[in-house]
Amino acid sequence: MLTARQFAAAREVAYTTVISWLNKELLKGAEKQELAYGGFMWQIPEDAPIPELKPGPKPAKKAAKKAMKKAAKK
Repeated sequence: MLTARQFAAAREVAYTTVISWLNKELLKGAEKQELAYGGFMWQIPEDAPIPELKPGPKPAKKAAKKAMKKAAKK
């Protein structure tokens, strides 16, 4: 079992990304363990695969143009 930081280093992804996956329950077999002094720690199996996520929607062209104009004014 690996901690979230160890898993992130082993898979070469950002720690915050791993935490996001854990909060969304996307890592198979991951367990949240309570600590004796308060708080918790994630334990992730070494062979847990990285979740395959579909990319989000592309921004509308009109919204993108508006954002570029706003950025250009600054």
